Amino acid sequence: MVLSVSKSLQANLMHLMPGYTAQKDVTWHKIVAHGIPTSIFNHPEGMELVKDEIRTFNKGLTPLGQPYWITSAENRLKQTAGSVAIAFATPKEASAAVRNRLYIAGISIQCEKHYTTRPTA
Repeated sequence: MVLSVSKSLQANLMHLMPGYTAQKDVTWHKIVAHGIPTSIFNHPEGMELVKDEIRTFNKGLTPLGQPYWITSAENRLKQTAGSVAIAFATPKEASAAVRNRLYIAGISIQCEKHYTTRPTA
């Protein structure tokens, strides 16, 4: 389990809560990439491969965390391409991905800003 706390609180609490770690609370800037080929990336290691493709073929872009499919598993079985959510550390990186597109699997992939809504909205 991960807790987001200040450094001083982290120093005081870590000895009381074995098995927990702390990390800085950071905002991720997400985009949605449309047209990711399901034949290449729809398998357990597929999202790690998406991250590798972004790092390798898109100068200055480093995705954070684990990308995930927006397209349902059922639809990915029927479609040749789907949509994937990808996070970046800065709004500049996310904007560059939207403005310049991403190159994944030798394809220029259209991207747009990812808008999230609360479950209660």
